[in-house]
Amino acid sequence: MTVVSLSMGLVLSLWPGPEGPATWETELHAGLQAAREGRYGEAEGRYREAEAVARRFGPHDPRLAQTLALLGRLYTSQARWEEAEVTLEEALELYRTALGPESPDVASVLVFLGNLRRDQGRYGDAEGAYRRSLEIAEEGLGPEHLGTAPALDGLAGVHRLRGELSRAEKLYRRSLEIYDRAVGPNDPRFAVGLNNLATLLMHRERYAEAERIYRRALDVQPDDATTLSNLGVACRRQGKHGEAERYFETALDTQETQLGPDHPDVAMTLDSLVTLYYERGEYRRALPLSARAIAIHQEVLGPDHPALATSIENRVFVLRKLNHRAEAEELAAWARAIRRRHAARDGSRQVP
Repeated sequence: MTVVSLSMGLVLSLWPGPEGPATWETELHAGLQAAREGRYGEAEGRYREAEAVARRFGPHDPRLAQTLALLGRLYTSQARWEEAEVTLEEALELYRTALGPESPDVASVLVFLGNLRRDQGRYGDAEGAYRRSLEIAEEGLGPEHLGTAPALDGLAGVHRLRGELSRAEKLYRRSLEIYDRAVGPNDPRFAVGLNNLATLLMHRERYAEAERIYRRALDVQPDDATTLSNLGVACRRQGKHGEAERYFETALDTQETQLGPDHPDVAMTLDSLVTLYYERGEYRRALPLSARAIAIHQEVLGPDHPALATSIENRVFVLRKLNHRAEAEELAAWARAIRRRHAARDGSRQVP
């Protein structure tokens, strides 16, 4: 049995079969490689070819579930929420039918669903998916197994987003220890763990420590746009505005090339540049970037996402400095309404 290890530490099985397994496996591996390198259109095409082959193996074949899980994860990375949810839900049900509800593969897809719901701002639903995934992984694999780390990271992320920083830090450090023991400090998954921990430290205002950890992550993945952007924030927080701008611009170029100009990650880096220009007093330079960030978040994430509120609030700060009071107060009211709606909605703990 061949095994593919995914970038976040999940391990899904490639099951042998009597008809067409070589073609399916070739297409799946090619899709994984293309996705890792940011060639998302090619990755989708490869996954679709693998799906077409897998569907000939029968309606409950685990190879179809794995293909759909990877395709759903790809859709999540592109902020194609509806396609991602439908595809991941189908993968989850196929795995439950083929392998049983306690299978580690079920735990893996639950992490993918948790990531999707977290990115949509559905923190309660995300937490439910992560907790169920962790229960399955700990019971079936053991509490220190590599397969538990993605669910730990997911739970930590939800706690961080809610401001529960002590709980988040404990979970991030636990998952990082697992990555270190299981795959070593030069593996991309360890770099992701470093990035997560450093982001948590940023929220605790430990900027110099966070910067050091981001730089360690870049040693492993020098072209990772997320780490570059985060390192820019760490530099900005310490008054290193020139360095910060260079990191933001490099991250933005990479994101626009790999993800397209309208991806939420692009909007987040634009917001970082807006904040940088605001701090430097370059208010008019910030205005078009803030407008673009708002447009991306509203179009892709929808009208109730907290990231949209953040972009709007950033624009409010700039407008007030330019004495555009009426527009600023109108936008401030819009942001407050988004925050209220999101807070009211984020109460679910439903397990999928």
